[in-house]
Amino acid sequence: MENNQSQKQDLYAILQYIDEKIKESKIESYVQDVSLYSGLSGIFLFQIYYQKYLNKEKGIKAFSKEKIDLLISIYEDNYHKYKGGAAIFQFAELALFLFHLKDMGFIEKDDLYLLLDEESDSYIFEAIQFYLKNGFIDFLNGASGLGYYLLRRYEIAENKDKIRYYMNSFVEIVESTSIKASYPLSGLYWKSFGILDKSWGINLGMAHGIPSMALLLLKYYPYVNNKNKQTIFNLIEGVINFMESIRYSSDKATSFPGHMELDFSIHPTSTFIAWCYGDVPMARLYKIISSIFPEFSTYSKLADEILEKAFNRDLTNEILTHDISLCHGAAGVVMMYLTQVYHRDIEKKMNRDIDFWINNLYHLLYFLKENKSAFNLKDFNLLEGISGVGLCLLECHDKQNSLWKEFFLYK
Repeated sequence: MENNQSQKQDLYAILQYIDEKIKESKIESYVQDVSLYSGLSGIFLFQIYYQKYLNKEKGIKAFSKEKIDLLISIYEDNYHKYKGGAAIFQFAELALFLFHLKDMGFIEKDDLYLLLDEESDSYIFEAIQFYLKNGFIDFLNGASGLGYYLLRRYEIAENKDKIRYYMNSFVEIVESTSIKASYPLSGLYWKSFGILDKSWGINLGMAHGIPSMALLLLKYYPYVNNKNKQTIFNLIEGVINFMESIRYSSDKATSFPGHMELDFSIHPTSTFIAWCYGDVPMARLYKIISSIFPEFSTYSKLADEILEKAFNRDLTNEILTHDISLCHGAAGVVMMYLTQVYHRDIEKKMNRDIDFWINNLYHLLYFLKENKSAFNLKDFNLLEGISGVGLCLLECHDKQNSLWKEFFLYK
């Protein structure tokens, strides 16, 4: 990756622009959303990493404490009395943000108990049961996302046996809700309900579907009992068999569909290169499976083939990436390249290097800067806005394998 003076100046100017835009908006004075992906926690996450980039380490703890106090105050005023629905995700994502600040050394473990107790864990598990049994398996706003909360909660829980019970139960419910595919397909899948299109289907994306569920199960593997270790292996084997039975032939522009109807009809046949769905998340799943289970070691090479095909697509007709976001835009493409391709032998087979993707992101950012004066919460947030883009650019600069990538299952 180039590190010339011009690129440094571009980076500094864009990061300064993002930080100034957030401050100028006074967004924390009127937004009541404390969530990580769409709300204030994700915006503050960028600001904290930006302070770190500016070498203002001494002020980060005070800055973090100020933001935490504000977030908890908003949560208690607006969500604390509710135990389900949107409130449960506000709680879980705010807690993930606090866990992360603890990992970075910016808050103490005692600060976490402003929110956490065993009663909260039981509400989370009740929500997980409901969402799994009713087809809401999503990583964003569904069972997988809440399941990730349990994983992080386990690390600091005083009663680890209770959290381990929830995690084992999670695996058992996931198994009971899996569906065996019918000939000519094979393996197993989960049906899911699309919140946006209000319909049932089979989602094959990281944000809402099978890859994130499978990756979460792999993260659970070291913590569950031996019976559920075998269950996880069987589920992963079933997922692999299903994905291979629907993988497109080599003449298609893409390797996997992003979504299937319950009758297995497929549309579209070409999908974005994106974090939220499509080929690259599947390649990540294949790569991780191959590193954990020797039985699937051959899938490492297949993952590289999928990545090579995805990143070497024709630019005009097949990439279909038109915005800046981490979720489905250019920042997400840059992050996937950094975490799955950069500094690996597979990069030698790519027609375009990392600087191509970074420059594409800069181009879109400068277009945004020149053409958009009015911003809303979505434009600022972590998932789809400039806070996520800022974190991506910081990652390009220091290449320190930053901890925030856990929130997108990059780590």
